[in-house]
Amino acid sequence: MNNIVPGKGMPIPFSKLFMIMKLIIPLILVAVLHVSGASYGQKVTINKKKAAFTDIFKAISEQTGREFIANPSLLANTMPVDVNVKNKDISEFLPDLLNKQGLAYAVVNNVIVITKDPKRLTIAPAALVVAPDPPKVVKGWIADLNGIRLPGATVALKGTSKGTTTDGNGYFEIRSELAGDSAELVVTYTGYMTRVARIRYFIPTMIVLRPSTSELDQVQVIAYGTTTKRFSTGNVATVTAAEIERSPVSNPLLALAGRVSGLVINQVNGLPGGAVNVQLRGFNSISGGTAPLYIIDGVPFKGGTYGSINNSLDGGNLMDFVNPADIASVDVLKDADATSIYGSRGANGVILITTKKGKPGRMRSNVTAYTGISKVTRMPEYLNLQEYLQMRREALANDGVRPGPADYDINGTWDTTRYTNWQERIMGGSAHVSDIQGSVSGGNNQVQYLVGGGYHRESPVMPTDGSVRKGSAHFNITGTSDDNKFSVNAGAYYVSSNNDIPPIDPTGSVRDLAPNAPEPFNPDGTLNWENGTFGNPFSSLLQPYLGRSNNVNGNITLSYRPIKGLDIKLAGGYQNTAIKEYTGSPLYIINPYLTGIKNASARYSTNNYNIWNIEPQLTYNFRLGKGNVETLLGETFRHELNESLTQFGSNYVSDALLKNPAAAATLTNESSGIAENAYNATFGRIKYTWDSKYILTLNGRYDGSSRFGPANRFHFFWSAGGAWIFTQEKAVKELLPFLSFGKLRGSYGTTGNDAAGDYAFLDLYRSISNPIRVPMVYSRRPYLMPLYSGRPPVRLRVRSTSVSWKTRSLLLPATILTAATTSYRICLYPQ
Repeated sequence: MNNIVPGKGMPIPFSKLFMIMKLIIPLILVAVLHVSGASYGQKVTINKKKAAFTDIFKAISEQTGREFIANPSLLANTMPVDVNVKNKDISEFLPDLLNKQGLAYAVVNNVIVITKDPKRLTIAPAALVVAPDPPKVVKGWIADLNGIRLPGATVALKGTSKGTTTDGNGYFEIRSELAGDSAELVVTYTGYMTRVARIRYFIPTMIVLRPSTSELDQVQVIAYGTTTKRFSTGNVATVTAAEIERSPVSNPLLALAGRVSGLVINQVNGLPGGAVNVQLRGFNSISGGTAPLYIIDGVPFKGGTYGSINNSLDGGNLMDFVNPADIASVDVLKDADATSIYGSRGANGVILITTKKGKPGRMRSNVTAYTGISKVTRMPEYLNLQEYLQMRREALANDGVRPGPADYDINGTWDTTRYTNWQERIMGGSAHVSDIQGSVSGGNNQVQYLVGGGYHRESPVMPTDGSVRKGSAHFNITGTSDDNKFSVNAGAYYVSSNNDIPPIDPTGSVRDLAPNAPEPFNPDGTLNWENGTFGNPFSSLLQPYLGRSNNVNGNITLSYRPIKGLDIKLAGGYQNTAIKEYTGSPLYIINPYLTGIKNASARYSTNNYNIWNIEPQLTYNFRLGKGNVETLLGETFRHELNESLTQFGSNYVSDALLKNPAAAATLTNESSGIAENAYNATFGRIKYTWDSKYILTLNGRYDGSSRFGPANRFHFFWSAGGAWIFTQEKAVKELLPFLSFGKLRGSYGTTGNDAAGDYAFLDLYRSISNPIRVPMVYSRRPYLMPLYSGRPPVRLRVRSTSVSWKTRSLLLPATILTAATTSYRICLYPQ
């Protein structure tokens, strides 16, 4: 027999080939054993409590790259084990762990194969063999489809009142007195489908839950916790990230419009960054604030307006400094059962915003971008040129007068054949919007992370180069210890905004402009004043404005679980919002034909908000009979400091210096202030769910606010709510088999409103230089002008879920004299 060596073509006798093979095979074997030994010598570190062998094998594989092969029936009969090794070789601890369970292992082709220990015939512990009547125990783990353990899941023994909740590793044990060799378990977990599983006694079993696709089982964020629509006793509406993403808006409040019943959101104007009015179930105050309380990741957020000097923004809105792309869900709490736990801040409802977080799994990246244009699709119909001129002439004729010298449109001063559609000229442009967002997320069972950022640009429909440009960054990290007893969640987001859209909205001039008004610009590009006969509306479009804002929000939550069901938490948060604005009136936008001195001027505004919030919390959940008890006890410490300054400058040497307040020859402080307030409260909740049919919730909060007088600073707010899932009753199932879910709920409670302003309980005055209607006898003395007088102490609202409420103790201003001297003051209070 001849053999051919590749590449040579020369035959080799079989005897010589056999000798070559005998020399090569030992060398290959030595090399393989060397590689195997090197791999086997890798060190591992594992620290797990009550862990399944599958988890241990997975940890070893991740650290060494070795694969494991085992018959599932072998591992099904194993007991959970504790393992704590640090920088040890597999051979130093794995044989002992397997031996205790009647198992052994062998290495085959660099793969660890788990087998029965040939030296033992049974894997049962000696104590179980000796005991004459061992107690029956069902045990195992609860996990999701990705194998992630679910702590806090409820596991009940079907047909009995026995049950438990899983520990930090998702592990459970229940003693049973039922006959047979197995038992049925009912497993429930928020956001997942309820599962009934039959498992055998003594055999640890992994029970996998599937995420619920039913709207009733979707997670809802409530005050200091979570629930689902199925088991909620309060009125809560949820808007998901998917719904928010379908709305190309820069303010997350606008994404809620039309999505929540009872929530009315109106954008004051169509300009980017403009004010947004939010009203939940009507107005609940005459003079106090009516805006809801905003909570972002458990930390109160100062929403509402910030008093912008840009008149076109109508005060602006602080929620515009939150990136909608960072939001995972928005939950709106409407009734007293849901809001009373927020005490003096919950009367107008509460909006809870939860930002996005990382999820276990391989690293995922996500990038979204869009661009578009928008136009005013419907405009009022105005008269055309001929109709307008006819109407004007008929009006003067009806009055029996001739056109006067100021009637430029019909007295021959302006061209009566020239026509301009001012609506189209000022509002007929296209607003452009561009947005790009990106994020990276991932992690494992112990650590999850998310890092993201975005950029948004939006311009108005008016003919201007101004726009709003916002950049944002967001991160979140969640870490859990190996024994799942300690966890930390930290996150922060940052939004920087620049707005240079003109500060005056010229659209109001459209209805006042004659259709034959002159061309707004001269051939050289300067403003046309038509010899002083034309108040050019385009001058406002050339008025410079620059608004810069930076918003930073951070939060951290530390949690420790010393025993099953008990969680000790410390939540903290911080908000800093800094806003600087400038608006100028340069000489080139001032009508040169106006009489009097014409000087360039500018206004400057600075607003700074600093808020910190600390809330220690204690939660304890346990089984009681056929039901679950959830308890909460916490404390709130909050401090807010607001600083503001508005200045007016005039007499500048050049228009180029308007942005610099130091360049003004005259600089006047229009207003300034420092406002400080603090909160302190103790709150709690008890919720009992019996047999997944009857639900009772009690909320309470002893709340104190520095905005009220010392004698009325603290007040107790409470609520009680109940629900009955009647479709769980056997009789209802038989009578109405077509009805899948039905629930009756009701609640009653009290909430409060402290939006009265800081120091409102005091009589406040400010100094003025030229009081109005003050007798001349006081002309040489300083004056004090009253701002407002002290107000009643507190305002409460009582609501029921039938959307009826009563309001009492309204906060109203007292009437006092217009002015008083430093030595004489009169205050009139309403009776």
